[in-house]
Amino acid sequence: MLLTEQFINLCCAILLDNNPKFTDTVIRDISFILDSYNEEDTAIQFRSKFELCKISAKYRVEKKTPEYIIDTLLSGGHFVDLESFIKTIEKRKIDDTKIPVAIEQISEKKQSSFLSQDLPVLEEFSKKLKTNSFTTSKEAISTWSGLISKFHTRVLEQKRKEARAAIKELDLCDDSYEDVINQIAISYSGKNSISTGYAELDKYMNGGFEPTRLYIYGGTSGDGKSVLLVNFLKNAVESTKNKREDGKFNIYTYYTLENLVDESLVRLYCNLTNDKITDLIEQFDEKKKLIAKTLKEWQMDHHSKIVMAYFPPTLTSVSDLVSYGEIVKQRAGNTGELAGTFVDYLDLLKSGQTFDLHRLELGQVTIDMKVAAVMQGIPWVSVTQLNRGAYDEKEEVTLANMGESIKKVEHSDHVAIIKNKVEEKDERDIRTSSEFGQFKITIGKNRSGPKNVHVLLKSCFSKFKIFDSNAIDHAVPFVTAKENQLPNSFF
Repeated sequence: MLLTEQFINLCCAILLDNNPKFTDTVIRDISFILDSYNEEDTAIQFRSKFELCKISAKYRVEKKTPEYIIDTLLSGGHFVDLESFIKTIEKRKIDDTKIPVAIEQISEKKQSSFLSQDLPVLEEFSKKLKTNSFTTSKEAISTWSGLISKFHTRVLEQKRKEARAAIKELDLCDDSYEDVINQIAISYSGKNSISTGYAELDKYMNGGFEPTRLYIYGGTSGDGKSVLLVNFLKNAVESTKNKREDGKFNIYTYYTLENLVDESLVRLYCNLTNDKITDLIEQFDEKKKLIAKTLKEWQMDHHSKIVMAYFPPTLTSVSDLVSYGEIVKQRAGNTGELAGTFVDYLDLLKSGQTFDLHRLELGQVTIDMKVAAVMQGIPWVSVTQLNRGAYDEKEEVTLANMGESIKKVEHSDHVAIIKNKVEEKDERDIRTSSEFGQFKITIGKNRSGPKNVHVLLKSCFSKFKIFDSNAIDHAVPFVTAKENQLPNSFF
């Protein structure tokens, strides 16, 4: 695709304009676009202007002023034929009302440049596929999957930058504060947070899970990572503060790469009804008639919807989860909005890129999850495995115990360590043992509150429940509404 003279003129006008609204991001985008094209990609009569534009971009990236650039261009003698063009641009500044359109045009062109870079790769893949150059069909599918993940990750990153572009720079005297004020309301007010369901934990987290944030909870095997996610999910649905003012229902996506959907469903049902898993199994012929009805009516009562999906471990990328989330949104139409995503668990995802070391891949997965949270404007909550040192009861568990990669900590907004300790059995009766445990959450990193603080909860894994220490276990189970109150169209 050739560069048009009109676009080259626009780039020159921006590069030789000292208007602060043309930020460093815009200048770098122009430089990226121009570097993506060769001289042959422009018509012969415009090539001198294209060269002038590239030199101007180089100087602007080096923080040279427009006045310096113009003087250098005119005094060098190389662009004598363009002297009148340069002087015209110097006198004619872009009108403030046209600046947003100009910046949008640059952004669109940059995305087109990405497509131009990717096209040869796609053409090469297509050629190999048509000529049966792949050894096996599995190799072809794997290559295609890798390409799609790579391209999708690039799109996610671009969207994240665009979402933040409006508040990256601010002239505190002349600019409007509207975008920044709106972002503060989203990020810091706590009004848009999804409650964790635990009062003390919410207190340390500005009301709960905030939009655009990534939350990670690390634990060893058996400490209840998946159980914690199920509780977060249930509590999010039941929190009254999460009700939308626009009448739409909240959609929560729960992605599992470890337990199958039937296992996750059983855990949620037992948690909701206060049933022990052993009792559910023994009475399954009777209980199975109530599972769907109970869960559907519960969601309807709280004007929420949960979508559970199993994805194969080590074969699934964050972009796959984002794509599925978009499908969920399309199904809902204008009746619902994504409110939060829960992933079980981070270590089983792949990045879509090739790394020699697994820890580097986990770091990239974490970045991808953070990008997804920003792009979708919702919190992402996941769990992760701790390393071998965390199994030593004598050692204090810290963020240094995050399995494989400390990058999981660096790229997250909130990281906590969980530990479940089963209470000692009743010494008065050796035949009984307590099914309750002390569930401890230690916040190690926290962008929205204090760190190195502890939250003590109670656990009852036989019912897949984690609850406040002062709460009683004999919670009233969810009571289903009348059957005729459940509209078929809701689900």
